Amino acid sequence: MIAEDNLIIQELIAMCLRDTCELTLVSNGAEGWQWIQDNPPDALITDLMMPGDMDGNALIRAVKNHSIFKNIPVLVISARAQQADMELSLRLGADGYMTKPFSPSKLIRWVGEMVRPR
Repeated sequence: MIAEDNLIIQELIAMCLRDTCELTLVSNGAEGWQWIQDNPPDALITDLMMPGDMDGNALIRAVKNHSIFKNIPVLVISARAQQADMELSLRLGADGYMTKPFSPSKLIRWVGEMVRPR
């Protein structure tokens, strides 16, 4: 699942991954959380700054504090490049953090390492 409000970034991420996995695209944290509860993904890629009551860190917190979903790998891709932003997301349970602009090859490698075949 990709939780990203910027449609251009959403499409760039999807272009990198569409040949390797099935994708669900959502545009905010609340929509992502609802989708996760109904259809748990193999991994979550989220932005931090999204509209509404649930930003990326709130989404990470919801996923990682839930007994059923806590093992879903989470990658943050964000324009927030400050060390404090990265540390907070990782402390909340994110499994990786990339800054925008991101490296497509690193993204593909992360998904390959984190998502196990069923």
